[in-house]
Amino acid sequence: MPAAAQKPAPVSGSTEANTSNHMPSVRDLPNPWKDRWGRTGARSAQVLLIIALASVLVYGLIQVSVLVIPVLLATILACAAWPAIEWLRQRMSDTWAAVVVVVAAVLVLGGIIGGITATVVSQWSGLVDNAVQGFNQTREMANKMGIEISSSQVDEGIEQVKKFLTSSTFSTGAAAGLSSASMFFAGMGTFIVTIAIFLRDGDKIWSFLHSWVPESAQPTWHTAAVRARDTFGGYVRGTAVIAAVDAAGIALVMLVFGVQLWFPLAIIVFIGGFIPIMGALVSSILAALVALVTNGWLPALAIIIGSIVVNQLEGNLLQPLVMGSALRVHALVVLFALTAGTVLAGIIGALLAVPLTAAAWAAVKVFTGRETKVDDLEYRKRKKRIRKIAKKRAKRVKQLA
Repeated sequence: MPAAAQKPAPVSGSTEANTSNHMPSVRDLPNPWKDRWGRTGARSAQVLLIIALASVLVYGLIQVSVLVIPVLLATILACAAWPAIEWLRQRMSDTWAAVVVVVAAVLVLGGIIGGITATVVSQWSGLVDNAVQGFNQTREMANKMGIEISSSQVDEGIEQVKKFLTSSTFSTGAAAGLSSASMFFAGMGTFIVTIAIFLRDGDKIWSFLHSWVPESAQPTWHTAAVRARDTFGGYVRGTAVIAAVDAAGIALVMLVFGVQLWFPLAIIVFIGGFIPIMGALVSSILAALVALVTNGWLPALAIIIGSIVVNQLEGNLLQPLVMGSALRVHALVVLFALTAGTVLAGIIGALLAVPLTAAAWAAVKVFTGRETKVDDLEYRKRKKRIRKIAKKRAKRVKQLA
């Protein structure tokens, strides 16, 4: 008889071993962060963290705005004045070049303030008489249009103003105004010292900061900084030219119609030109309102018509010609930047928002590889020189023929 088949004896621990082989480990468990929703949640958390850090940074900068705003203004204006610095450095030392530019800017600013003061002082008596007469004319026009303004209402308004001037609210506001004035002068001192240092040692400061960048990334960072500098400078210089043309056009209209405060109002229009979209329009309306009170409705209407004509000339001819490629940002982005800047820092924020956005976009294009030859200022200058040489040669060939 064949030997009975013997069952193999169970190996000690084999059951436990098989069980342990089939038990899922921690690594085999499903990871909730690996699917689509998990990745979306992780990215959302990262975005929220970045927004929180950016909010803390912006809040901190707003708290030290008396330092941040002068430094930003000094940076932008130093970029605008850098071509003049490079030209002066070929003829004098770095220090004297910076001194010449700063002194020239202070003299121009002092001349503007002196001109405004002299205009107001010399025309004050006539201005008061014209203002009273213009107010009476405005009230008569309002009455004819069905908006009745009686003398008792005017007297009541004057009494309300007197009560406000003698109230504690006005005293508190005056104290706050004095505090703001002290902060303004502190910021002005910071601005003058900072722009003088930037004009004298700007390239040295950038070389020091640039040395901390890894060597492999230094060319990209240098190109981005040059593009931001060119954008700052081109924007400020181009906007200054356009704003000067706007102010000159409005000033000419005011001179023709005998508006007394033409010089201060022209300066307001010039400053308003640095605020895109609405700046020139609002300042022109302000000039028209002053002309309405002091000179009547005809000069005010002429100022409004003149501002419309000048704005059309600016948008269709001057802006493409003068600004060129300095501001390659869509109008909607400009509007968003303008709104955000105004909310965060008021008028100064409105002035700084657009050039900062344009410079940031120029740098982003360099870092992301989206830059083209047209973004290179030196390329545009070479192309312009080549066109001029070609025109001269064509002209000579035509003369010889």
